[in-house]
Amino acid sequence: MTKILIVDEAELLLKMERSFLRRAGFDLLLACNPDDLFRKARLSRPDLVLLHAGGHGGECGIPCARRLKEDPETSRIPVILVRPRDAAKVVPSPPCERGICERVICERAICERVLDSPVDPHVLLDAVCSLARVSHRIQHRVPASLPVEIRSHDTAWRGRTKDVSAGGLFILTRRPLKTGESVQVDLTLPAPAGVSVVSARGVVVRGVPDDPSSYLIAGNGLRLADVDENGRRELEEFVGQRGAVS
Repeated sequence: MTKILIVDEAELLLKMERSFLRRAGFDLLLACNPDDLFRKARLSRPDLVLLHAGGHGGECGIPCARRLKEDPETSRIPVILVRPRDAAKVVPSPPCERGICERVICERAICERVLDSPVDPHVLLDAVCSLARVSHRIQHRVPASLPVEIRSHDTAWRGRTKDVSAGGLFILTRRPLKTGESVQVDLTLPAPAGVSVVSARGVVVRGVPDDPSSYLIAGNGLRLADVDENGRRELEEFVGQRGAVS
């Protein structure tokens, strides 16, 4: 499961962000202050760090981003900064001799995304998914045409996968799904005694529309969440075996 590290603030906005990301299936690691954030970033190696520019008197914004990027052990972790909309105004404060807008300062600190608050939940999720996919691709992905049943609300349909990893799959389908949508999936894996069904909640992280003019195959990329230990192990074994012979 993708891990997002965030400083635990009491602000309503941050609470909303936390609850939304948890519902989307991300594993949230909470730090109580900037020092705790750096310690957990080095120990837990999260897939993403979410910073709030107003947290802890501003210390959880640009200063945290700089420190993360300057440390070789945490410099490769993507950072999303959420800041007030008026933070883009020119602020003549050291070390900016001529006054540079906070957005430029953030870019120099190599924040991968800067989002203005209040944040649209779907904009936040799109940003998280686009950066988290870098981590998901580290997981070995193998081509596999496997039967899968998808259920959303009161609707169920069957399809087949294009590829599978231990943490996600791509389903071939012309049925459009929205980024961030949560569906139930039952994936059928070959097993020594016949077949095994792995059930999980899938969160849509990518959608490819049916476009005859495009070379891309229509379907939806899902990140798997709430997979039990047996299901996770079966997925890992299948991917490992398929990868060994491919």
